[in-house]
Amino acid sequence: MCRMYKNFIFDLDGTLLETLPDIVTAINAALKECGFDYVYDIESGKKLIGDGVANLMHRALKDKDTPENFEAIKRVFMPLYQEYQTKTTKAMKGCIETLSSLKNRGCRLYVCTNKPNHLALEILDNIFGPNTFDFIKGLKEGEAPKPDKHNVDVIMDAYHLDPKETLFVGDSVTDYNTARNGGLAFCLCVYGYGNYTSEFIAKSDYNIKEPKELLNLAK
Repeated sequence: MCRMYKNFIFDLDGTLLETLPDIVTAINAALKECGFDYVYDIESGKKLIGDGVANLMHRALKDKDTPENFEAIKRVFMPLYQEYQTKTTKAMKGCIETLSSLKNRGCRLYVCTNKPNHLALEILDNIFGPNTFDFIKGLKEGEAPKPDKHNVDVIMDAYHLDPKETLFVGDSVTDYNTARNGGLAFCLCVYGYGNYTSEFIAKSDYNIKEPKELLNLAK
């Protein structure tokens, strides 16, 4: 029997927004500008994301990941990341309607993402509007990325949330580990960017194939 929740903490990439095409375009443009002769497609690009921008760039460099190359691609990629993030990015199918229904039920909605904080605020306000989320917590300089529980704790403490009434919603192993580290139940979005093995699905508290299924878990 499932528990019912009134607080929902969402991951961003692959959970709320279809961001991967723009991320792949930006990293390919950065690689080209830095003189590298390989590119990523959507499928290979999935393996780059999920643990913050720094890890994305390290992974993108592959065996060419030296301190010099990392600093070079960082200088090029970060402006491109911001430039491209609104080109084709859109809400995952059904997310806008689902979040609206959750708000109408009185649920409180939060975001905990490894995307840089200013970019997370910009893209979520642009697509969902400024009043959808009670709080958006992106990654700031010096903070540990998910699966570290720091930013989950920031949300939980600032809004005095009861862990028993709070569900972490994400699409990846990183999100699963974040929820576990933060002492929260976890809902796996199998429509996202993760590697959905039967073992991973089985160990998640809940799994959904489309966002509207979250309404079955809402008080």
